[in-house]
Amino acid sequence: KAKKAKIDAVIAWDYSVFAECSKLKIPIHLSTQASVSSYAALKEYKNKFPGITSVNLARELNIEQITNIIKSIKKDNLKVDIETFVHGAMCVSVSGRCFLSQEVFGKSANRGDCLQPCRRQYLVKDVEEKHSFELGEDFVLSPKDLCTIKVIDKLISAGINVFKIEGRNRSPEYVKVVTECYREAIDNQKADTAKLYERLKTVYNRGFSTGFYMGKPMGEWSKAYGSKATKKKEYIGKVVNYFDKVKAAEILIESGGLSLKDHLMVQGPTTGIVEIDVTSMQAQHKDVKSAKKGSSIAVKIGKVRKNDKVYKII
Repeated sequence: KAKKAKIDAVIAWDYSVFAECSKLKIPIHLSTQASVSSYAALKEYKNKFPGITSVNLARELNIEQITNIIKSIKKDNLKVDIETFVHGAMCVSVSGRCFLSQEVFGKSANRGDCLQPCRRQYLVKDVEEKHSFELGEDFVLSPKDLCTIKVIDKLISAGINVFKIEGRNRSPEYVKVVTECYREAIDNQKADTAKLYERLKTVYNRGFSTGFYMGKPMGEWSKAYGSKATKKKEYIGKVVNYFDKVKAAEILIESGGLSLKDHLMVQGPTTGIVEIDVTSMQAQHKDVKSAKKGSSIAVKIGKVRKNDKVYKII
């Protein structure tokens, strides 16, 4: 029936489906559920099933890892497009391979029937002592929604061919607003992504996160950090150099902007957390009061390291 309907492709990750599509010569779009997280895995899939024309990479990859995979594809001249999700609901399971809905309700998420029991609030029950308690204030199985509008330029630069928006069971206005925002951000490099971000917040969301793109997410659960915290952190860039003699860091502003009196938090696996109030900063050895996206600025700060993430506390 799919062949007769002349569909463009079948999204799948099951080998039996691949085999049938190959027999009928229907193009295959490899689902993110295949959890392809390396070039070696991608190449193996492509060699085994040449009908694969597009691969939606594992959601757990960061931008650097995606960029390296795309470089390898180009080097080997492999005929395959790369897809990634840029917006929408995120599953708590690895690349969306969840069986909770099937177990609880008999409705399989892997067949498009997920009833999302993960979005509910749960109690932990001590069977022996007959006690129960909530796991903190957040919904521990319910991640925030993915939103990459503020870093879409980095995803474009990575060489990704297709951006996917998750919108299952969403309203028409959700589809309209989200697609318009991303279309504008993709087509216009000077688009005001901060303004588009605010517009995205006007339609259904569980709070926003950049997922794994900027590094491993921490505490990104719905109805927790970001909605009940007394302060929020906003990703603005990364450390590109540190000068020990003058105790200053060079920071590349990748999202939003920075001004005097802003409160900065630098975070890294070795550095831990370093926080400062910005009392002065320089661009090209000249004092400045503010810095926009794309700028490289220097600030006085304690020991931090290259590639540490920089956040503005708001």
